[in-house]
Amino acid sequence: MAYAKEGQPSTFTMFSDGLIGDDFNSRHLLYVPTGASDPAVVFGPNFDQATQDAFFAFTASHGFAPGTFAPRNSANADWSNRFDLRIDQEFPLFLDNLKGRVFMKFYNIGNLLNDDWGRQYDAPFASIRVIDGDYDSAGNGGLGVFNYDSFSPGDETDLQTFRSLWEIRMGIEINFR
Repeated sequence: MAYAKEGQPSTFTMFSDGLIGDDFNSRHLLYVPTGASDPAVVFGPNFDQATQDAFFAFTASHGFAPGTFAPRNSANADWSNRFDLRIDQEFPLFLDNLKGRVFMKFYNIGNLLNDDWGRQYDAPFASIRVIDGDYDSAGNGGLGVFNYDSFSPGDETDLQTFRSLWEIRMGIEINFR
């Protein structure tokens, strides 16, 4: 048996105190400013020029349009693939209705041959928080302003270590008919 599958989608979000229902769940889509002078965003002291450059490079690399919110489920985890093999041999036993079988199952043969093959990936369980900050509804002339305090370029791909390991099972089956 073999399969290949694209990873599940992820959403890039921001945490902003002051937005309704946010608490600690980061449910708000990431707002992508038009630039450093976007009136809807105030960059905090942790957002120096190098951090701003990294943030705008991150949003550009994901194809997010400036002045909009990052689309929901806009990035997928890496592809996963796996190849399994089962070898078995049936043999007669001494009684008429009794048959035996010896088998060997190889799970994730790619990872058995090379540690870089057969890796299993998935999206992180929760959305990917990229920005920490808060929201001031009175800022920007009453239109509201996002205060961006820190940036962490989250990754949409999470390596599933234990699912990526190879395994060999051997056994004997006896069928009573």
